[in-house]
Amino acid sequence: MTALAPPRAVGRAVDGAPVLGERLRAGGTDRLLLVYGVLWVFFVVTAFRMPWTPIRVVDEASGFSLRQVFLTLGFVLAARRLLASGTLAAAVSMHLGGLLLAGAMVCSAAWSLDPGLTAKRSLVYVFGFLFFVSLTHASRWPLRFYMKSVFYGMGWISWLSIAAHFAFPLECTELPHRPGLAGWSDHPNVIGPCLQMAWGLGLGYPTFSARERLTRRVMMFGILTALCMTGSVTAWVATALATGVYVGLTTSSYRAGVLILLGVAAMLLVNLVGLAHLKSGFLQAVGRNETMSGRDALWGDVYREALKSPVFGAGYGSFWYEGRGLELTGSWNPRQAHNAYLDVFVDLGFVGLLVVLSVIHWRILTIWQTFAGRRGTIQRNAVAAFVSMAVGLLGVGAFGESFLLKMDKFQFCMLFWGVLVFENRDRNHVGAECSSMQALHHQPRRSPVV
Repeated sequence: MTALAPPRAVGRAVDGAPVLGERLRAGGTDRLLLVYGVLWVFFVVTAFRMPWTPIRVVDEASGFSLRQVFLTLGFVLAARRLLASGTLAAAVSMHLGGLLLAGAMVCSAAWSLDPGLTAKRSLVYVFGFLFFVSLTHASRWPLRFYMKSVFYGMGWISWLSIAAHFAFPLECTELPHRPGLAGWSDHPNVIGPCLQMAWGLGLGYPTFSARERLTRRVMMFGILTALCMTGSVTAWVATALATGVYVGLTTSSYRAGVLILLGVAAMLLVNLVGLAHLKSGFLQAVGRNETMSGRDALWGDVYREALKSPVFGAGYGSFWYEGRGLELTGSWNPRQAHNAYLDVFVDLGFVGLLVVLSVIHWRILTIWQTFAGRRGTIQRNAVAAFVSMAVGLLGVGAFGESFLLKMDKFQFCMLFWGVLVFENRDRNHVGAECSSMQALHHQPRRSPVV
């Protein structure tokens, strides 16, 4: 068994980049942590429900015990690595934005409607934060490992969901009150955004052999097929937006200019026809009503409640106590506002929303400015895939489901993991990794080790 690296393993590489637990990576003692990272992808989508098991249609939330056990085990693995290598302070210092989010959530317990609930839900974030920090520094190729875990993980989930749809009774993959493929998840609107994110990352996923390119095409086809079967309009629009942005960021300058002109023309057309008319026609075409299944009224109710504590909010996670949705609507029992920004506002107020926009949205903008690189390179394609996926998710998907700050939601934890990868200044940082991958690009029989 390989010995754990002592604290002196933390230092500086020749090029000036820090070395955080390099001996652990070299010795392969992080394999269990990396495997757990892949399991995390499957857990937040499926909660480990077997595809042949009927979807439970219950009003109250469930699965808390399993979630707590899974998150705690991830935290234990992360703590083991960070403490054994003596890299806790150095690793966390690279990701102060995530630490700032944790501080905002924990401090909100001081004025929370339910301090105990705020503390418990803040702990979920802290556990996830430390796990993904540790995971980022555990892999020799963190960007490729991140993209591969999300892309291939959702690729397998999509194909298994499609197979289960035809192999098992309908109640195993669809809900009686909501047509569309829920697949291995418990709702079409749950798996839809996950597939959108996987599709976006798959657009720029680097491959190094004919076999990898074929596998990538098979996974992309499965993801797109499953996405179409979900009937999730929000995920469809987010996917279309992400694909368009990716093409614009990676194509030639001339074609990018043409796309910009087409975008301007589309905006002028919308202005002439009227956004309300276009929205109404689109929703009718896809079989949806203009109230977006009651979300517009729900947003108004939640916003009025949020204005009671507009600066600091009601306390992280304390607003949506059991039965709160029924109190607001009087007819159904939502457990979220189905609007990621509105739920941050109601929990942490204007101050908290500003912190989230600074740590997540602004950081994604700086990621593009910092790492875009030259057109036609592996780095350009990978960075464009992440940024365009984030644009689709945060620009469209965030108005269909609340996920910001929730480590048990696929959308946030996978997006946040990507941000941490790009923030990494360890010797396995994105620039060094992409340079190595570019060097392997003309050696198709060799594939990098993650």
